[in-house]
Amino acid sequence: MGSLQNRGYKIANRLKREDTMKNCKFFYDPTRAIYDSGADYLTREKHRLVVIANSAWGLLLNLSCYYDEVLEKRKIPFGKQEIDDDMDKVSAHKRKFKDISEIKVGDGWEYPFNYEQGMKELDEVLLKYIPFFEEER
Repeated sequence: MGSLQNRGYKIANRLKREDTMKNCKFFYDPTRAIYDSGADYLTREKHRLVVIANSAWGLLLNLSCYYDEVLEKRKIPFGKQEIDDDMDKVSAHKRKFKDISEIKVGDGWEYPFNYEQGMKELDEVLLKYIPFFEEER
């Protein structure tokens, strides 16, 4: 089967291991960010939140679709229904992040949603998956 990340969702970030264990930045894939939404957003905050949610959703989708196949090779500490429920939560966060419009402030742009709050919301869903996906690296 190959690793889940090698199925088109390889995480390419270079964060230190201890940093990735702390938050959902683990799921930020700069390679996919360029293709998925690199020029769609005016602020880095919106761009990152959307890309993290999108990349995480893709990994969870692969895990859900290939659940039985992966389970034959290694232990999965989450049930398939739990993964599917978390995909719904991540998808809702992504829609929320995308739907909040950036606003013009002087010569620049601002994203009115608090970036740290968005990261915290994603962390609540995604932190438990990091050790599992780190084993894939």
